[in-house]
Amino acid sequence: MYGRNSFRYSAASMWNSLPDTFRQYSSYNQFRFLIDQWNGPDCNCSACTR
Repeated sequence: MYGRNSFRYSAASMWNSLPDTFRQYSSYNQFRFLIDQWNGPDCNCSACTR
């Protein structure tokens, strides 16, 4: 699958939409906690629409 519906494109877009402070954490647990609490931009990808 290529283009804007691909996982590669969606993952990069989601990563780029995160605040810079999220990307600075080296601990998976801290990062995961922040992601769970984050109310970022509305995403319509298959991973977010559950």
